[in-house]
Amino acid sequence: MNILIKIWLNYLHSGTNITFTDKIILKKIKFINSFSLIGMLSTSIFAISNLLSNKITNGTLEILLIILCIINVICFRYTRNYKIAGKNIVFLMYCVLIVLLILGGVNRTGIYWFYTFPLIAFFLLGKRSGLFYTGVLYLITIVLYFLHNKNYIPSFAYSFIEIRQMLASLAAVTSLVYFYEKIREDTESELIQQEKDIWLKDIFDQQFVAAAAIQKSFIPQTINSDFIDIVGYYKPAMEIGGDYFDFFQFDEDRTGIIICDVAGKGIPAALIMTKIRTIIKTMPDLAQIKPGDLLDNLNRFLVNESMDSVFVTALYMIINRKTHTIEFSNAGHFPMTYCSKNKILQDAGGHPALPIGIMIKEDQYRNHELKVSQNDVLVLFTDGFTDMTKKGKYCIGWETVEQIIIENSINPAIEISESLIKELNSVTDNINNMDDISLIIVKIKQ
Repeated sequence: MNILIKIWLNYLHSGTNITFTDKIILKKIKFINSFSLIGMLSTSIFAISNLLSNKITNGTLEILLIILCIINVICFRYTRNYKIAGKNIVFLMYCVLIVLLILGGVNRTGIYWFYTFPLIAFFLLGKRSGLFYTGVLYLITIVLYFLHNKNYIPSFAYSFIEIRQMLASLAAVTSLVYFYEKIREDTESELIQQEKDIWLKDIFDQQFVAAAAIQKSFIPQTINSDFIDIVGYYKPAMEIGGDYFDFFQFDEDRTGIIICDVAGKGIPAALIMTKIRTIIKTMPDLAQIKPGDLLDNLNRFLVNESMDSVFVTALYMIINRKTHTIEFSNAGHFPMTYCSKNKILQDAGGHPALPIGIMIKEDQYRNHELKVSQNDVLVLFTDGFTDMTKKGKYCIGWETVEQIIIENSINPAIEISESLIKELNSVTDNINNMDDISLIIVKIKQ
């Protein structure tokens, strides 16, 4: 028994390759081999019965068909082309049907089983080929019956009623197989698309992670000297975002700080942010450029680049240790929050001009000056932070923000930043983080 099982399994895998990974192809190969074997066994039974009944012509033709089936299996084993093998099987079964229709057989009902063979075209070659080969079967049967009625064929083994029943049964089975194949193909197509979407998502996720790491490297964390203490915090709405801030230590006395917010978020905003950073980093004599002039240069670049619907709010300042002053210019950005002597000064931020990238206008970015003293605190932020301070279920009030700044004004910048972020995280919801959040704390130490 075990030997027979091994022979059967070996036959089923004829034409397969151990390197095949496509499960559907492997199933089709086994399907072809099964039909070939069943066809040969069935035909052998007819052949033996016909020969024993002295129906030499029938038996001889059926033996010939068996030999052709064996040749087909051998060819398939070496070519491994299941489509060619499938067509050969369909052709051979047509031959069996023609023989049985004209000459008959030992068991006339056996023809019903042979009528199912063209249906393998559905599984091997698709819906079109399945309908084509089934249609050919209809045509062969009708033509042979018509020729018999016209006395062109002397014998025909089956009556009109039997032929009609066989064709009706075949039509029903064909319909079922057709819709089964259609559902299978649609399902396979959907699965392939899902796999492709998952693959693309994995690629995009990997690229986003890499881009986020690169962008994170652009963002400075701290500057700490005996005069000034600066801490920055950045949280994009997506993996990457359009907020940008940077610190520049020009010399022992002067420190530059810029904060920008590109309209929008995600990849487009991140690309504009990268451009702005590149322009600033490559500006000659950056240390000598006044804040208003730097914003004017950025504005000219964006306008001349003809970037429609792209604008950027920005605030740039230079803190001077010798004079204890801050020189700054504002391009449509939120005014800084300035805490001095436990009080929040509301009008410290100067009058903001238009965001950069909208239009070119002479002297639109003016320079303002602010005197600072020991323990003063300056807070710069983007609108993602202010969105978290509006009234709502998951927001903190701006009064709470000001109170935290005042209460922590004697502390280092990192503690002020952590206190604000802790309060923000305790009250807000991540779902509410619909925009990039940037926060800069500047503490004047002496």
